[in-house]
Amino acid sequence: MVLDEADEMLNMGFQEDIDKILIGTPDEKVIWLFSATMPPEIRRIVGTYMEKTFRG
Repeated sequence: MVLDEADEMLNMGFQEDIDKILIGTPDEKVIWLFSATMPPEIRRIVGTYMEKTFRG
């Protein structure tokens, strides 16, 4: 799964939608998250949905 411009998606009000998509997909997935900034909401997504070994 690719989340490109994730910070912009959150700025546009899609936080709940992102959570629904990530919760509704299989646990065994690869997530690529691209963001120009790392606001708290992005850090929460990373901490909640991304494998510890793949966090930057």
